[in-house]
Amino acid sequence: MKTEASFVLLSMMLLYSHERALGAGPELQEEVADALELAVKYYRTQLSSSGGYIKNYLADLPGWGDNQPPHEINVEPPSTPEMGFTFLRAYEITGDERYLEAAIAAADALIWGQLSPGGWYADIDFLTEPTWCYRHEGVYNPPCFQTCTFDDDKSQSVIRYLMRMGDLFGEPYAEAALYALEFVMISQFPNGAWPQKYPLSGDYPNYYQDFYTFNDKA
Repeated sequence: MKTEASFVLLSMMLLYSHERALGAGPELQEEVADALELAVKYYRTQLSSSGGYIKNYLADLPGWGDNQPPHEINVEPPSTPEMGFTFLRAYEITGDERYLEAAIAAADALIWGQLSPGGWYADIDFLTEPTWCYRHEGVYNPPCFQTCTFDDDKSQSVIRYLMRMGDLFGEPYAEAALYALEFVMISQFPNGAWPQKYPLSGDYPNYYQDFYTFNDKA
């Protein structure tokens, strides 16, 4: 049995309840604040890997969902970017620095996993670095893997989160977001469309991921 976005949805509901409870009595406010604190503590101590998260978790933790090794996190929603937004909103509502620390940890993990062209793939691997052309490694050419993807709101979701973090806190989030936005501009076709993945495979017109694609929120 695995649990998917319910973790993120639970946090969202707790945050919403907290905002609604601000006009309620102190007992309800305290109950909601306590529930939020317990939820975030659970994410940070039981689910987080290097500050990030995956989409699916096994119900009998500490197992990881979908055979995902503990040294990898996910980019595709609902995972690390959404959790970062949730923690950030918790901080904005409560002022609790622990929630800001969780938001920063998620953003730092995403920056660590930015690929050399500027976007992201589905996963970030904190152990087998030579396999990936991570920007922080200064590796820009194969044989390491450097393909970025717009499929399923992957790169887009990270960019939105880093833009928000950059707006609030400046560097290094603003710089990483700007580098990623430049990648988005470079990868756009002259007619305004985007491929599913970039850099292109070079096998066009036989490789569908080089085609114009109705990518999620690109």
